[in-house]
Amino acid sequence: MTPREMRLLWVGLGYDRGWSFTPLDGKKPRLFGWTKAPRETREQALAWAAAGNVGVRCGIVSYALLVVDVDVPKGATWECPVQTITVRTGGGGRHHYFAIPGGVHVPNSSGKIGPHVDVRADGGQVVYPGSVHPATGKVYDWLPGCAPGEAPLRALPHDIFRLLTDPVPETRAVPPAGRVAASSRYAAVALERERDRVAGAPRGSRGTTLYSAAARMGELVGASLIDAATVRSALLWAAEVNGLAESDGEASVLRELERGLSLGIAHPRAVTA
Repeated sequence: MTPREMRLLWVGLGYDRGWSFTPLDGKKPRLFGWTKAPRETREQALAWAAAGNVGVRCGIVSYALLVVDVDVPKGATWECPVQTITVRTGGGGRHHYFAIPGGVHVPNSSGKIGPHVDVRADGGQVVYPGSVHPATGKVYDWLPGCAPGEAPLRALPHDIFRLLTDPVPETRAVPPAGRVAASSRYAAVALERERDRVAGAPRGSRGTTLYSAAARMGELVGASLIDAATVRSALLWAAEVNGLAESDGEASVLRELERGLSLGIAHPRAVTA
């Protein structure tokens, strides 16, 4: 597979997970004001991937994605304490992907959790797989066994979270409910509620909670108030945060999601203004 083919494949799959992207010149963003830009369309993300290097944006815009950048060539020795989605960089380092617990704002930082270890969250980005390192010519790729679907997206471990944030965060935010068709505030609020219900479900009821949430949101998909991709992204994020994706496997979670969505879509909800 060529780097271009890799970018198109992984950007498409990443976009469906709710991640946002930006075009790069080597490792640097090309667009002015990209840190404040709204999420691009899927077609725009794929066009950037077809043209050259892309970076995945971190923070709330990508469903509270945080990346720990370990610069091994410079002497970083930090070892990730859990298995999570991980990239082997073109420069010989590692990018460990995490979900920020509760969507709390985490700033970008350098050296807080170890020498030559950077953290990219709100307002940050990292080079995405399929892109080519401008100095080495090597392609960024997933570490074996750590690609999306092979490894879970883990919630950021609590001890690392404490190092990166104030003891009592003053401003809390949650991952966005998604891009809602027809600007339906009703659907946006419903998705926030169902997403948080799944994320907080206790062990033993996580699967049934996911199924019921997908079925309820499927009713709104069937009513054309929200698109199915937005619902999948939000509920998959919740299943990763609550540990269901890790314990049952992402394929099982996606099957349960589709089963619930199909049921709901077949019974559209009548919503009056």
